[in-house]
Amino acid sequence: MTCPLCNENLFLTLHKYEIADLSSQWQRQFGFDPFHGVSLGKTMDKRACIECGLIYFYPEFYGGRWILFEVVAKRLVLRE
Repeated sequence: MTCPLCNENLFLTLHKYEIADLSSQWQRQFGFDPFHGVSLGKTMDKRACIECGLIYFYPEFYGGRWILFEVVAKRLVLRE
């Protein structure tokens, strides 16, 4: 993957995360797993672009808004 900001192909891998560990942490801390049912592989890298310095994650993962909306909506319904 190229840098999402400047399209550079050179990067440093700052950290490698195990998806299973991330899933467990999210489940434990927030009560849901944003990675459930998403095919990302076994690891996610935190990378820094050599050219512009942008720090980004690979593979890309877009799960935020609809997942968070769903969790918040369920919690609001449970309170009423």
